[in-house]
Amino acid sequence: MPMPSPEYSIIDNKELSQFELRDMGPDANLLSFATYALQGNIYSIPHVETDPARRGEGCLLYTSDAA
Repeated sequence: MPMPSPEYSIIDNKELSQFELRDMGPDANLLSFATYALQGNIYSIPHVETDPARRGEGCLLYTSDAA
């Protein structure tokens, strides 16, 4: 699988407890996210979601790699 394009960034949104894959366009559109609970240094990821229009592009893999 190809590496994420520099046109994307993975952000740890601590306020929402989720890793986010966003494009680097002017609106920084949310492409995929993985919610998490952090206990000590262990992440539990109960939910992941990708924009239906972007399914099949590997967005979820890039997001889960952040964990």
